[in-house]
Amino acid sequence: MAIPNPRPDVQLKAQPLPGPAYQLVRFQVDDPIEDAALETAALAELAIEDARALVRTNLLHYHLKMIEEPKGLDRNLYHLLVNLTQPARIPIMTTRMDWVMEQLRPLTDLKTALDYGGGGGRDSIILAKLGYQTTYCDLLNAFTPWVEKRFRARQQAIEIVDVRDLGDRRFDLINCMDVLEHIYDLEYAVGDIFAHLRQGGHLIAYPSFYNSWNGDHVEKNCGYRPYFVDLVAQIGLKLVARAGEVYHFVRETPVQAPSAVEREAARRELYKHSERLSFQAAMTALAAMTNDFPEPTLSTLVDNLAIWRLSRHRLAEKPAL
Repeated sequence: MAIPNPRPDVQLKAQPLPGPAYQLVRFQVDDPIEDAALETAALAELAIEDARALVRTNLLHYHLKMIEEPKGLDRNLYHLLVNLTQPARIPIMTTRMDWVMEQLRPLTDLKTALDYGGGGGRDSIILAKLGYQTTYCDLLNAFTPWVEKRFRARQQAIEIVDVRDLGDRRFDLINCMDVLEHIYDLEYAVGDIFAHLRQGGHLIAYPSFYNSWNGDHVEKNCGYRPYFVDLVAQIGLKLVARAGEVYHFVRETPVQAPSAVEREAARRELYKHSERLSFQAAMTALAAMTNDFPEPTLSTLVDNLAIWRLSRHRLAEKPAL
């Protein structure tokens, strides 16, 4: 049965993405919308016209907000479409990897890579094609088989592991894009990343500490934006370079304990400094207020007080180990 093609009056176009990252992640063609349709057809075993209709539906609903959410579609297939249309919807999520590739090019001693919170697998595909022994990790669920299909369709031997099952493994490189803004206990996640990085290992991170249009960013995490670099420096992650909101860190701290022990120690150290830094930021925002209570200043105050309260509470808890 053919899938309806909604709003035939609306023309959808996307420009081919410049740079090498898209060439590594694309399925077959340079047009991001047609490429999403071709990959959908292959992974879901659909006729190409049905796949094009599904991609169109996803863009019109999820991206352009021109139609209602479609009924009766498999939720995991729809989630796949959200990921496959990212190059057309949000090109920066692909093109920022061009800068990352420039950063990695001279680092010839890096062999293993962990894509932490890998989502739809886009960056895992890029890392694997760059020659890294790549591990994808996330909270594995019913969507994960679609990610596995993406890798298999490209004949890429990318390991898939639940983020809770990494054990004591260490990696030369950890990629963490669009993850930290979604996690309420940010310090736990940063401590976990740190604990799976070898000394001298590199971390690439893109924490989007801004409120999101679809509301899936943790609001209080906006408060980390001005001092994120200073915060992670407290556990030995040194900033090497930055392009916009993409950060390149290196771990200077020697490995001194198993990963689980290191994670707990780093977590509590980060809580301590989050308490201090967020309180300073909240007081700065309070001092800057006028009788008009400007929204950015008020938001900064509220977000940082939320971080301060959470950090104080968790510092008072007994260690998990």
